[in-house]
Amino acid sequence: MPKRYKNSWTPEEDGILKKCVSEGMISKEIQPYIPKRGVEAIAARRRTLGLKKPDPVFPQDDPATVAQIVKFRMADWRLEDIEAVTGVCRTRLSWLVVRQGIRVRPVVKMPASNKQRWTEVEIGALRRCLRKKMSLDSLCLEFPHRTARAIQKKAYQITRYWLLDEEHAERERLRKKQLRVY
Repeated sequence: MPKRYKNSWTPEEDGILKKCVSEGMISKEIQPYIPKRGVEAIAARRRTLGLKKPDPVFPQDDPATVAQIVKFRMADWRLEDIEAVTGVCRTRLSWLVVRQGIRVRPVVKMPASNKQRWTEVEIGALRRCLRKKMSLDSLCLEFPHRTARAIQKKAYQITRYWLLDEEHAERERLRKKQLRVY
């Protein structure tokens, strides 16, 4: 006969534990069936016996819960309020909301300068406007999808390159003159 310790698990307790785990209960739900054991003791015994932890039940498994969450989110409820009503944690709610295609934050239209590079057509149009010596306000009207800062930056780049091109052209002209003189 094996020696029994004061807090050893009895075969009856092991049987109850195995039966409850096979039904998919977690340690907290099993505890009322084995009143002498705490939740941690039940979890430890489950691991000792090699019983797998039941798979978690996610809200996406229940279509009624998903529909309720979507309805609340479409009515602009905060995630904290939805959590209080449904009992689903905020992290899971935010994941579910994104998965359902509902945006958590409103869509803010950003200027195109943050998203797109300047095309050759736009650069050509900006060069023509700069040749006409248009003011920044009129340039902003010409390019409504660009910010004033983006227009200023691109104009600076273009004029800087123009100066370099003009300097290069001047050097070439002088070099050719020098070749003719000698």
